Amino acid sequence: MSSQSEYAGSAGTKNFHTGSTSWSSTGNATGAPDSVYASNTPGHNQVTDSLDFYNFGFSIPGGATINGVSATVTALKSTSNNATWTTPAFSIECASTVGAFTANVVSNGTALTTSAAGYITGSSTDLAGLASQLTVSNINSNVENTGITLGATFGSTNITGNTVEVDACQCTVFYTASSTPGAPTGLTVTSDVTNPTTALDLSWTAGTGSPTSYDIQRSSTLGGTFSTLATGVTGTTYTDSSLTPGSEYAYQVAGVNGSGVGSYCSPVAWATEAAAPSSIAVSSSTTTSITLTLTAPTLGSNIGVDQYDYRYETPVGAANWVNGSWIGGPFTISSLTPGTQYGIEIATSIDSTNGDWSTPGGIVGRWSSELTTVTPINAIPARCWIVAARKIDGWSVHTF
Repeated sequence: MSSQSEYAGSAGTKNFHTGSTSWSSTGNATGAPDSVYASNTPGHNQVTDSLDFYNFGFSIPGGATINGVSATVTALKSTSNNATWTTPAFSIECASTVGAFTANVVSNGTALTTSAAGYITGSSTDLAGLASQLTVSNINSNVENTGITLGATFGSTNITGNTVEVDACQCTVFYTASSTPGAPTGLTVTSDVTNPTTALDLSWTAGTGSPTSYDIQRSSTLGGTFSTLATGVTGTTYTDSSLTPGSEYAYQVAGVNGSGVGSYCSPVAWATEAAAPSSIAVSSSTTTSITLTLTAPTLGSNIGVDQYDYRYETPVGAANWVNGSWIGGPFTISSLTPGTQYGIEIATSIDSTNGDWSTPGGIVGRWSSELTTVTPINAIPARCWIVAARKIDGWSVHTF
């Protein structure tokens, strides 16, 4: 079991009880004991207003189980006359609900003396009837009545000119910290739909331990050195942007709660799509085939070309695409129709060269700009000879 003790940062009066006499200089009762006091001088058989304390500044870790609360008020009487004081009475409030310490028994005796002493109530197992209200978020609140608010009242008998003086109030919260989250499961990395050449989308399922956020690490390969990409990620998805086209990236994710960062999941690698090939041109053609040249896109380390995909439509704008692929050159499209217009686009499909990831046919990259070309028609003789003969008063021959 762990505990955290804090002194009140603010003090007021009458939150719990309106008595016969008021407090002066309530701000003197904040912070650690410093021999500067809030004071109240009740008469015979009178009870003071409650002196109230809040704004303790707790930082209990998220997910912790609250086990108990105790309160200590440092107080004394101003003179050593025969005044008799009743046991200080403590009150507690949280989330606008007033509770009561189990026994409200004060250790350190029941009578004030002229020396400052700590009067304590509550314990490591006393939730003062506020088990539902004493949550981590409420306790960590500094707002009066929402966070822990404590009150103390003092009663007197046989008093003539005797004053109760309060130096400080300390509250202790006893808790059991939660364990760090288990590793997330089902991490997937896919190409971003909107920006597939420069962004990758991550998604995962939360592990055990009630994570409140996630930390993400990235590397250039599964076996590389991972460094922090993002912290405090809420939800179970993330988009990594501003990446390089045709490059591999590996990721691992860990859950975070009030106890710290949990275990990272097994890393997963994927690659951004390759940019489109450029400088596509016809190098030669026949009546039924076209051979092309192109400039391949730049690829990252551990990335290779799986194949080049092509598609063509005829005529341009018909969207009646015919698909094919090449594994290496030459880049020739065959079985075409003579004298026909074609629109041709090419994309680069990539795959891993180190086995970090794989997909049938590779990751298809961006399609190039459409190249428009026309296959030649059937060959026509360079010159046509037509011979005509006529016999009219002799033969004559005409050539065209």
